[in-house]
Amino acid sequence: MISENDIKKIDIPDFIVKYARSIGEKFVKAKTPSQFRHVEERGDTVNEDAFVGCMAHYAYLRHMHGPEGIGKLFDAYWVSNHFPEIRQIRKTKLVSDGGSDILRLNVDVKASLVRTSLPIIRHRLPIRPHDRRKNWVYALILITEHTRENPKLNDAYKYCGHVVGWARDSDLPSKTYDKEEGGAPSEFHGAYLMKAESLNPFPPFKWEF
Repeated sequence: MISENDIKKIDIPDFIVKYARSIGEKFVKAKTPSQFRHVEERGDTVNEDAFVGCMAHYAYLRHMHGPEGIGKLFDAYWVSNHFPEIRQIRKTKLVSDGGSDILRLNVDVKASLVRTSLPIIRHRLPIRPHDRRKNWVYALILITEHTRENPKLNDAYKYCGHVVGWARDSDLPSKTYDKEEGGAPSEFHGAYLMKAESLNPFPPFKWEF
């Protein structure tokens, strides 16, 4: 269980925002799939999905690994950016990161851009059946956007990553969400859902610059 005080906030610096936008453009060209968007919408949303996902990965790695996390971010995306080329060489689409968003680590970062006034603690961690892996860890990272009044100030970042919490695969509920039940957005239909407040807290790390 977590409280609002357990949620860590990581400001996203401009150079990571620019890098994330470039990743979004590459993912558009690669025609990568979306887990929660409708397939016909993917061409219009892949850029945003990848953009938000990259910033979430940064927030997770920055909190867990400090300044060295940036290198891990670049390493992971260097590999994923070569998947389209590898698929063509192998003549198969069955080439992916195997659920490891961080190289050689059993962590799957689940990211989303917050579009409502719903408190961060009230959000949910969604896991699709095909994303589940035994002994895996799922991390919920949410991204918020705000208008910065003065970009020269340290508190004027446009995007912020909220490192919410994590769950083991064994923590997930026994059945998936049915939209007929109500209580959650319809796009979560068929996914295993956990309330943010039910997640495990991340360590209260505080890195020195």
